[in-house]
Amino acid sequence: MYGFTAWVTGPTAQSNREGIEAIIRAALDWETRSGATFNPEACLVGQLAFWLFFRWQAETNAAEPFPDFSRLELWYRTKVIRRGKADYTGQLSYATAHKWALDFYSMCSIRTGKATHAPRVAAAQNADMAGVSDAQVSKASGV
Repeated sequence: MYGFTAWVTGPTAQSNREGIEAIIRAALDWETRSGATFNPEACLVGQLAFWLFFRWQAETNAAEPFPDFSRLELWYRTKVIRRGKADYTGQLSYATAHKWALDFYSMCSIRTGKATHAPRVAAAQNADMAGVSDAQVSKASGV
């Protein structure tokens, strides 16, 4: 079973959308008051939030409706990275994911031989630097 996070703020898709929009407005207000900045170019979470906002709020000619989170089977097949505007449940091929990962690493001047597994390797290295035991790292990685 894959882990997931769903923001649920209301009982319906519409009230959930309104709740999430209120959260975003509150975060932007906090940004203004605190002097902090949400820079989606420097923050993976910000980039993901921007993509999801664009996908269901700003994109006008997409065939994809806003997900209905009331039942798992209604949204579970929706992919974060879709194949196309009209194909939001199809899987990316390994070759495409591999090429995109290599292109991304190249743009960031990152050299790795583990294109699609580099985040897993980096997580294990970070755990090691933080003093996590090898047994815990192996258990978390499923090895």
